[in-house]
Order: sequence, then C-alpha cells, then structure tokens
Amino acid sequence: MAKFHVTRSGKTEPCGATVRACPLGGANHFGSLEEAVAYSLSPTFAKREVYTRVQSEARRMAENAAGRKLAADNVWIESSSSGVQGEYQVRYTVPKEEGFHIAQLPLFLDRDEFEDWESVKEERN
Repeated sequence: MAKFHVTRSGKTEPCGATVRACPLGGANHFGSLEEAVAYSLSPTFAKREVYTRVQSEARRMAENAAGRKLAADNVWIESSSSGVQGEYQVRYTVPKEEGFHIAQLPLFLDRDEFEDWESVKEERN
C-alpha cells in the first residue's frame, strides 16, 4: 500500500522511502492522498509549521550569538522586558556553562505566531 506524506512546505506527495525511514519522520504519513491533503490543510499542520519556522529562526539567532551549534533543547523564547509588543528574547544555554545567555537581536512575532509556537511546544513536553 502506498504511503503519502506532507512535506515541511505543506506539499502532499507519495513517500518514496523504501530502504530507510523517511527523513520526514512517521507523524506526517498517511494511507491515502485524501488523508494527507486533509492534514496539510488542518490547523494542526499550520501550527506545527509556525513552530518549526520560529524554532529554526530562534536557533539560528542563538547559534550566531554563541558562535557554535546548539541543540534544539538549549534554545527557547520568552517575552521581552522592553515593553515592545511582539518582541521576544531568544535565550539559550551552552553546554558546560552555568546560566543562560540572551541573543542580542530580538525576535519579532505576532500574537498568533507566539500562541501557535507555545501550544506546539506544550504538546511536545
């Protein structure tokens, strides 16, 4: 039976992985094209797409500030204390160092983006 997956960009296509596991993971695989399309149009997929984009941007900012690669678990965002609406701080920890660091540049998100990011983060914890 053919499996279909939803790519990170939201496209539905047949999964061609036969020898190894699909690099997209198992969660985005479906038994029919119709199921895959329905998922790609769902609010759940949209929230996960926002989470992935925001987390990738935050990680990139943290790695630039740290000057090294960081594990995804070592990067998070929090509301900024500047009082500017939509401004968030990217915080990160560096292995074998105490405390956390704050990336110099703020991350700007609208309220919906932050709420989507936060809800997916809570699902994963």
